[in-house]
Amino acid sequence: MRCYEYCQALFDEVFLPVLQERFPEILPRLSAGVVGMGSDVLGADDELSRDHDWGPSKCQLLLPEPDVKKCGSSIAQALQAAVPDGFQGVSLPEMPPKTIRVSTIDTVYRGLCESAYPPETVEEWAAADDNDLCYASSASRRGMAQFHGQLEMEDPAANEAWRRFRYERITNLVREVLAPAARAYGKQVTAAVFPNWEQVRQEWSVWGLDAYLPMLYHSFYEEGIDWIRDHCERGVAALPEGTPLYSGLFVPELVPDELAQACRVSMEGGASGVSLFASGSMSDAHWEVFTQVSRELGG
Repeated sequence: MRCYEYCQALFDEVFLPVLQERFPEILPRLSAGVVGMGSDVLGADDELSRDHDWGPSKCQLLLPEPDVKKCGSSIAQALQAAVPDGFQGVSLPEMPPKTIRVSTIDTVYRGLCESAYPPETVEEWAAADDNDLCYASSASRRGMAQFHGQLEMEDPAANEAWRRFRYERITNLVREVLAPAARAYGKQVTAAVFPNWEQVRQEWSVWGLDAYLPMLYHSFYEEGIDWIRDHCERGVAALPEGTPLYSGLFVPELVPDELAQACRVSMEGGASGVSLFASGSMSDAHWEVFTQVSRELGG
């Protein structure tokens, strides 16, 4: 049994009932996990290779500072008294002293990352270097493996701060690195982008590119061809005025007459033109229809 598994079972079967009975008020604010230095934090331990403090002392509880000051000591004492001499087939006398630590996440962060300034916002936590929070080296291994509590986010997509962080990570990469690198060589910058940008966390309408080619592959979304028009309208409305949008059409899913219809609804939706994914899928009949509809639409 690994330390993580031992501590999770210890929390679920021993600690949690004590907390529910004696300290129910702190449960909404509680996190718990395997915290500290050692291979067991990384799940690299086994029955033959265990660190010196393997066991209950690795199970650490995290609470806001006011809770720690008010009842942290009482919680630690109650949990230490509850640890059985034998649990999950492991004999307690064979392990180090069963000190249960109750601390704040800021204290843990300072200890793991050797930083005086713990993150405060969702964005700062998300930007924290994973290598600082959980890393292995020849000198030491330290980190945290959580199994209960507030460090979890049940539905990240519903959290506006988290979504905004994810959007801006991609946006900043495009605006500050990729686009400037291309423009340094005198190149225009375009991108084939997703119409469902919220789901893929790519808010392309604010990337500041020269043109956009949304991949309006209607069959991928089990939609009809009119769906292409709707997303052209949405894309044009979201972009700065005058920014070209070229409707990306997936030719393998379009017979020639459907290709003509897709071109028409794209232009009706405000597109500056269309892009074909991919030209190798165009048959002679496709090219004939495409030429006709291009002339009809003034292309």
